Amino acid sequence: MIRLLRVDDSFLYGKKALLWINATRAKVIVLIDNGLRFDYFAQSLLNMACPPQAELVFLDVEEARAAAVQYRNSREPVIMVAGTFSQLLKLASSLEGLVRVNVGSVRESSSDELQALKKLREQDMEFEIRDLPEDVPVRLE
Repeated sequence: MIRLLRVDDSFLYGKKALLWINATRAKVIVLIDNGLRFDYFAQSLLNMACPPQAELVFLDVEEARAAAVQYRNSREPVIMVAGTFSQLLKLASSLEGLVRVNVGSVRESSSDELQALKKLREQDMEFEIRDLPEDVPVRLE
């Protein structure tokens, strides 16, 4: 089951990953980003900074679309993190039933990203800005 769907261009690592893992009891963190998928140096760094109780899985958007049903139906809690709103928009049709999106660090504010966010909101997705689990969520209205 997908316990947390997040957009965060810094993904999850270190203490932030540990806090979200503890809050969701996830054993798998799926990082979805077309650039990161084949950046083995960045993957190595993220793996080194990942808490030992979780496994990182690196997927591009198409792979994530194919795997989304498996993760939705899994008994094990999963965290899915897309690097951008545009990538999340491409995944949205595969994420049936998931309407709440946690927003972490998003530095890209191009017109394409803002359009993707607008389209996601038109699909009735709800967005909350919250970096850490103990932060008070701010709903994006």
